[in-house]
Amino acid sequence: MLGLVFALPIEMAPLKAELVGARRAVPLLGSPDPKEKEFYSGYLGGTPVVLTAAGIGPERAERATKGLLERFKIKAALSVGYAGALRDGVKTGELVIVRNVVGAYCNTPLPCQSFLTDLARKVAEENGFKVHLGDILTVTEPIKRPEDKRQAGVLTGAVAVDMEGAGVAMAAREARIPFMALKVVLDEVDEELKGTGLVDGEGRVDLFKTFTYLLYNPWDIIYLLRLNRQAGRATSELARFLSVLVREIEAGV
Repeated sequence: MLGLVFALPIEMAPLKAELVGARRAVPLLGSPDPKEKEFYSGYLGGTPVVLTAAGIGPERAERATKGLLERFKIKAALSVGYAGALRDGVKTGELVIVRNVVGAYCNTPLPCQSFLTDLARKVAEENGFKVHLGDILTVTEPIKRPEDKRQAGVLTGAVAVDMEGAGVAMAAREARIPFMALKVVLDEVDEELKGTGLVDGEGRVDLFKTFTYLLYNPWDIIYLLRLNRQAGRATSELARFLSVLVREIEAGV
């Protein structure tokens, strides 16, 4: 069984809808961790998988991955979801196959399993997906301004930035199982990322904050609608790729 750890329910939704024989595992009664996540297990194209939406940030991702590994027999753990580009030429809807996860949260680079990244590259080439191969930077706070994105890319050499990869990687390393990160680009390097404070750590939209924000920034509704369209396109492309990839991984691990 493969474990796929997303940050947000919206990232997970297309694959969750495709699960055959889907079962929802709720937090255990009497669990000492009130933040334990729900897990959705089933078959994706005949491959057994379990999905969870960990919430935003490396700490939530690490905690959710550990919970997943405690409750399921996982062959490999994948950190999947949105990322922001840190260099030119990395476009919305394109995939990032990660070599290493870098950033302060993990202190030293955490490598992805080479046979998984090689397999992902092969699947991309055979199926016509646009991908980038490189490192990803995991941060604890969003990088919003284009100039800060560019600087982060120069300083770290990373292709893109996320907020969960290091957490999943550390949990997988502790459990001694294969790990890889696969991301889809949401915002490009020259796009300012706005509205990040409108969702909580679990990815839920705060309607009051959204109303207040738009009251003072009415023209940003155009930006938010465009970002929503970008998210839809990115999510669809990620799900399409994963539907093919998981079959290949299951056969190889």
